[in-house]
This record gives sequence, C-alpha cells and structure tokens, in this order.
Amino acid sequence: MVAIYSRFGVGRFFIWVKRMNLFGRKTLYTSFEEITRDNIIEVLSLLTGDFAKNCTEINYLYDYYKGKQAILNRTKELNDYILNKIVENRFREVVDFHTRYLAGDAIKYSANDQNYANDVDKLNDFCRLEGKETLDYDLVKWYNICGTAYRLILPKIQEEEDESPFYLATLDPRCAGVAYTTKIPHTPKICWYVTTETNGVQTWSVYAKNASGNRFFEVRDNRVTRDDPYPLSELPIIEYPCGEDRMSNAEIVLPLCDAINNLNSNRMDGIEQAIQTLLVLVNCKLPDGMTANDIKAMGLIELISNENKASVEQLGTKLDQSNTQTLKEDFLSAIRTIASLPNTSDNSYSGGDNGLAVVYRNGWEGAYESAMGDQKNIDRPEYMAIRLMLEICEGTGKLSIPIKAINIDYTRQHYENMATKSQVLIAMLNNPKIHPKVAYEVSGLFYDPNKKFLEGMEWYQKHGEEGNVTEIEEDNLTTEEETI
Repeated sequence: MVAIYSRFGVGRFFIWVKRMNLFGRKTLYTSFEEITRDNIIEVLSLLTGDFAKNCTEINYLYDYYKGKQAILNRTKELNDYILNKIVENRFREVVDFHTRYLAGDAIKYSANDQNYANDVDKLNDFCRLEGKETLDYDLVKWYNICGTAYRLILPKIQEEEDESPFYLATLDPRCAGVAYTTKIPHTPKICWYVTTETNGVQTWSVYAKNASGNRFFEVRDNRVTRDDPYPLSELPIIEYPCGEDRMSNAEIVLPLCDAINNLNSNRMDGIEQAIQTLLVLVNCKLPDGMTANDIKAMGLIELISNENKASVEQLGTKLDQSNTQTLKEDFLSAIRTIASLPNTSDNSYSGGDNGLAVVYRNGWEGAYESAMGDQKNIDRPEYMAIRLMLEICEGTGKLSIPIKAINIDYTRQHYENMATKSQVLIAMLNNPKIHPKVAYEVSGLFYDPNKKFLEGMEWYQKHGEEGNVTEIEEDNLTTEEETI
C-alpha cells in the first residue's frame, strides 16, 4: 500500500495546477466478501488510487474555499508590468449560504410517539453534550465544499452517569473514506480514517463489516499492527454524499467563479493602464545626454515625423466599464440561478410586491427547494447515525428507543408567513373531517409538528371546555399510515 496523502505535508504532495476540471467525487467499491488480516493490505491497495484522486480534488476545492484560486497563477504576455490578481470569492459565498441555510440552526430529533418523547429528549441532550450542533455545521460545510462529508461515532470507554455514552466527530474528508459492496444495494463494507504523525508516518484505522464478525485493523508502513473484533453491528464512519455524483452546488459554478476573477483582474488592469499611460513626444527636443532607458523610465515615447509640427499626446485606450459591468452581472445571475442562491442585494425591482411575491421573485423559493433536496440526501445517513447511537445507548442501558419513533427535524425557516400558516392551521382544525395531526403537519408552522401536536392535545385535554375534549387513541397518533 502506498502512502497517498499527508495532512501535514500538503505542500509536498499536492501539485498546484492552473485549474482542474471537476465532475464530482468517485464512489469507492470493493468486491471482497470477507476482509481479514491476510487481505486487508490488498483491499486498501486497490482502493488507494480512487481515494487519492478524491483527496486531491477535495484539497483543491478546500483551497478554493479559502481563496487559493486559479487567478493567482495568472500571467500576461503583453504589458506584464501591470498584472492584477483579484479573487472575488463567490465560491465561498455559495458554500457559506447553503451551510447557514441548512445547518445554521440545530438539526434535532423529535418523537412521533408520546411514549418515547422523554427518551428522545434525552438523546438530544446526549448530542448536545457532544457538541452535535457545531459538528453538524462543520459536516454540512464539507458537504457543500466537496460534495461529501463523514461522521464518526464511537462508544466511550468510560463515561459519567449524566454524560453521553458515545463520541461524535466530523472527519476531514481528505483523511477518511467509505467503500461499498459491488452488489446491490451497495451497503457500506469498509471504512477508514488516516492520521499522520509529525515525522510523516501514517496510521490507517480501518473498520470492516464481515458476515463472520466485524473487525478493526490498524495499518502502519504496510503492516497490520492491530487486529481486534469490532462489537457494533454498523460501521462507525458514515458518509453523507451530495447525491450519486457527490457534486456540490458550489462546485458546479466553479468555471463562472473563475470567469469573474479573470474579468475583475482585467478590469483593474485596464484602469491602471489608463492611469499609467505613456506620453508620446512628436518632434520634441529632449535634454542632451538623455538615453533611451531614461525616456522609458519617465513613461515617454519619442517620435520623429516628416511634418514640421511638434505635439505631446497620451497613448492609451479606456476599458468600457458599463459593458464590463453588464457582463459581470450576467455571470452573477448565472451563479445565483445554477447554485440556487437568492438575490439579497439587487434593488432594481420596485413596486408593491410583498410576502410570497418577494420570496419567489428574489430566488428564495429556489434556495428552499435546494435545501429540501439536501435534506433528502442527509436523512438516510443521519438515520444510520441514529441507529448506531441507539445501539450504543442500549448497550449501556441508558436508552431503548425504536428508530421508527424518531423524526429528524431541520429547525430552519419555520417562522416566515406565520399569519398565513396560522390561518391554514385554524381552518383545518375546524374541519371535523381532517385529523388534527394532519393539520399540524400540513400547516408548516412547526419544525416538529408531531411533538407540538402531542403537547397541544395534552394541554387541550387538561384545560379545554368540558364536552369538547376529543379523546384520541394512542394508536391513531403513531400509526404510519397517518404520517404525510
């Protein structure tokens, strides 16, 4: 197995190129049925080629996010003494917006069965103690930078009575990976993360899922230094891919970001060239002893013509700034449309529009639909994470919850258009043919409608008018058929 990447030696191993053509990350697969001490080196060796390619591309995208972009390698053949390299980091703008929009508020869990409401709240407390809100933000940021992200969940060896029994971490995707089986449904087969010591030695911590029992391997210098059983049923590293192609919104608009940088740099060159223009002296007598180098240093050009006429003129052309700005606005409009970015700064629209009209006109509806798509991508691995956390909790005797009793709640944007949503809720609650639970879910007023419905019915049964209290059987509250 070849050492393919060093986190502390990026400058030595990563070759900076002018611009890479990127089309998402490659999904890793392995056809090995059983991964043992005897074949683990071979398994990793077959995976390192695609893993190295992904690492290089992710590192390139992360550098772009930080501002190390292709325009910094800009060169000019003519007038190279005026060479601006301006980075207008629209890539980071796209990443940060989608990260804040999806994970700016905590991703929490709620119970759709009142019998497990307290236990789910306790699971949320465990996650809060592990700093899951911050870890979710970091995970979604990697997701939006490079199209994939990884979460690590491991049981704690020892924990206090009021502490979480599991450990959570968001891994650097340049140092972690998951490979899937080649057979449908392509379940996770092996996962790993790589740590690099200051002397450059890499350690691969590898978890493999086998029918005969899951294993943990530690590999250093092409040697297996540890081979232990892994007690949990699921692998501890969970991948959060951005669709099948693992390509983020920001990566799609990368060429447009480069075009804006190039346009701004050329625009600034044009302004400087207009200021640093040359003076053309025609038939003018210069002081004795002045050399050609002296003339050049003063920004002068001396010409002799057959006409008996002397003149002094400026040599230069001005860039049409209005046409340049029009082109830039066209690039920015394309970025907003393709990357589902709302327009927060354009004041060119006027009129009496308000409410939903402004939301649709300025592109917020597109941002909302994009976030809903990201939620669908995140839900599946997030339920895998919940399943693993519950397994650890059950093993320590702290919690026992069926996974079907847990909902994933994205707490963003549930307080816009509250008047309209409240009217929908009231109208549906007053319709005797609509179940109150459906009204809570459809109105969109709450990010956790099941929990709010249960709390509302409990309050109503205690404080409602006599004779108007509706008794609702517990089965009706939790049956899957009633969930929309």
